[in-house]
Amino acid sequence: MEQRRQNLREFEIRLRSFVTSRVSNPSDVDDIIQEAFLRFCSVDKDDAIGNPLGYLYRIALNIIIDRARRRTPLTNSVDIDGVAENFLATGPLQEQGRELADLQRAYHAALAELSPRCAQVFHLRRHRSMTAPDVAARLSITTRMVQKHMVIAMAHLQNRLGPFLHGNHAGLSGEGGGSSVPVRCQMASSSQAHA
Repeated sequence: MEQRRQNLREFEIRLRSFVTSRVSNPSDVDDIIQEAFLRFCSVDKDDAIGNPLGYLYRIALNIIIDRARRRTPLTNSVDIDGVAENFLATGPLQEQGRELADLQRAYHAALAELSPRCAQVFHLRRHRSMTAPDVAARLSITTRMVQKHMVIAMAHLQNRLGPFLHGNHAGLSGEGGGSSVPVRCQMASSSQAHA
């Protein structure tokens, strides 16, 4: 009986070394060793085990493999308490959708406020990706006029959409954010500009 205890203690020392080298979590080592010895002792006494230590190694390895299979993504995940709250915060999708719809309405309203020629030049340059000389040729105007129309359109859009881009677009239709009456963007003709 004493010899058997001595053998089991020696097996435990060797098994501990074997399991420790294969498990990443040190707290699992004792559980695996205990379960391995339970399975080893539950083997039918009539079956002669030629290499008891090898048999223990195989049992322990099977337990390690079974535990790895049972692990879910949640057991391998990051501790939620260690994650900064701002990484988890996301804005409500409904609110973002509403803001995008508001921005699109404001964009189309601002385009409608441009003079027809200015809006046409802007559309061809930005939406059709035409070059300034191509737009000038298509509309029978000079390249310089295309550039002037683009400057006017961009300034107008920046003025109208600036509040949306800076996050203070609430209540734009009334107080302080701009007038609700459309303002026509007119470009003075060269005769008016020099008069």
